[in-house]
Amino acid sequence: MNTFWEKLVFGTKVTILGIVALCAVLLIAANWGVSVPTIHLLVVPVLTEVSLEKVLLIDSVLSIAGWWLFWAVYRAIRRIKVASASRTTPISAPTAPSSTPATPASGGNMPFTPPK
Repeated sequence: MNTFWEKLVFGTKVTILGIVALCAVLLIAANWGVSVPTIHLLVVPVLTEVSLEKVLLIDSVLSIAGWWLFWAVYRAIRRIKVASASRTTPISAPTAPSSTPATPASGGNMPFTPPK
């Protein structure tokens, strides 16, 4: 962090994440005793009279697991594509040697003669 702009970006990120964390803590604290009547989830059986903390915990665990699974599958598919693409690239046949003599890159004192 040498420049002012890097310090500003870092400070902005820390501030925004701090505000989001504070809002999450306030939301949980304000709804501490609240219960949810019924929850219908695909992987969890039907729950009745569940506290909001359990609902938020289940939601966060399922969200994190879902994102992790999505990115794992995405990275695996990309690795398979890259591996198969590198295996299937055709090897070009060697080219025949040129009949014109090589000229220096700088041109030197030799005049340029175009190939016929």
